[in-house]
Amino acid sequence: SAFAEFYAGKHSNRRLSWDTALAHCLVAARLPLGAKDLQLSAHQAMALLCFNDAAGPLSLLEVQERTGVELEAMRRIMQSLACGKHRVFYFNDSSLSYSCHTIIGLIIV
Repeated sequence: SAFAEFYAGKHSNRRLSWDTALAHCLVAARLPLGAKDLQLSAHQAMALLCFNDAAGPLSLLEVQERTGVELEAMRRIMQSLACGKHRVFYFNDSSLSYSCHTIIGLIIV
């Protein structure tokens, strides 16, 4: 990128690296009951964006395949969005041991 070239030109003996786990963003969601601003990590935002063009609920494996994030990490990401104070997703499995085929649906509120 242009910034990476600029940085390399200014600091010849330093290396620039990005840590996507630390990235956060503000997602403007347009929902039937009104607009909401969601502050999410980059991985949570990627998972949420999978549901933009989905016709209905997706399995955990489908979300993992669409994002390219490893399955265990995706399980934790989806759990953080389904079990927190402000829930964005629901699971069809009430236990905490979600399988690859656990269905995830978007809560529309």
